Amino acid sequence: MLHRSVFIWLVAFSFFTACSPQATEPPVIVTVAPASSTPEPSPTPIPATATPEPVFLDATVWETEPRLPILLYHYFVPDSFTGIDPTQIRLGDFRQHLESIYQAGYTLVSIEDWLEGNMSAPAGRKPVAMTWDDVFVPNQLEFDASGNPSPDTGLGVLWQFSQEHPDFGFEVALFANFGDKTYGVTSLEERKAKQARAVVWCMEHGARIYNHTFSHIDLALSTPEQFASDLALHDTYLRELLSMSGRQDLIPQLGNMLAVPYSWPADEAGYDVFENYVTPEGLRMQAVFGSSYFAHAAAMPAPYTVGFDPFNIKRFEVNADALAYLVRNKAGIPAAQTCRLGPLDGNLAASLDYLSSQILQAVVSGACPPGIYVASSRVFNVADGSITYLFP
Repeated sequence: MLHRSVFIWLVAFSFFTACSPQATEPPVIVTVAPASSTPEPSPTPIPATATPEPVFLDATVWETEPRLPILLYHYFVPDSFTGIDPTQIRLGDFRQHLESIYQAGYTLVSIEDWLEGNMSAPAGRKPVAMTWDDVFVPNQLEFDASGNPSPDTGLGVLWQFSQEHPDFGFEVALFANFGDKTYGVTSLEERKAKQARAVVWCMEHGARIYNHTFSHIDLALSTPEQFASDLALHDTYLRELLSMSGRQDLIPQLGNMLAVPYSWPADEAGYDVFENYVTPEGLRMQAVFGSSYFAHAAAMPAPYTVGFDPFNIKRFEVNADALAYLVRNKAGIPAAQTCRLGPLDGNLAASLDYLSSQILQAVVSGACPPGIYVASSRVFNVADGSITYLFP
């Protein structure tokens, strides 16, 4: 406790100091913000504007009208076989066919793709389509111990060749008639298992499967009802094979094309079945194929050609004469070129008008030649400084 005299002295000193004329400086005032339990948010940074990635599109260019030769094969036999019939080919001869076609500049393409407008081929290569009828039998496809197509089968030879020549491709249209094919076994269960394995492998590797009627019936001797029923049996059975393999995911990939067995329908009602038949998924008939010898089977014209009939497409029955004809007349089948479009606005690349303008600009500028352009499964004709949309 302070002594009374000290306390009196301090009070007097404080009064004297406050009244002194030297106390002229203003007081310093410091303001302290009240404490807050919620901190002030930091300013949101302004994001930098991202530079969009350039989008480029490689369009296929045909300087003359594209045409597609379509080959037809059936059965394959060992090289030791003699006296073979016109539907058979020795495996060694088939390998020579592939080599001749490849060296002549041809590459396998999908018929279905072409019919839908994707008429493309690798730059510098000529398009050719391959079809097989009467699928499946053991000489067309069996598997080796590693699960690959056996080299003693037709698909084994084609698969091996495509691996050695990737620019040749492995596109083939397989027309199946499951109902009268035993696949070399007597047990229905074993037959279905082999067919299911073949179907799944083919669909996974670019070999597409289509209708040859379930029982390989003669259309000229069948009623329209019998014809339509047999088409439906094929579709039902094919989907059953995929389902028993647990591969229902492949069903949306199935197309709807027919190779006519034996004869064409005898009357108009039979032809009406072509136009009216739809798959279980509602897909209408896309195309119908016949067969002929090479002298009568001109290459398929583009699907936008006036008078083109998708329900009467001819194919070459392949023999030595047909193969020689195809190679000898290779100049009549144009090779594809490529025009790189871009950089494109990615938000507009799907627009028909925008795509047309970009193609025309590339041609007018001299960067690419005039001709038939295929881009994003759309077909255009560029000539005389203008562009016309053709298909689909």
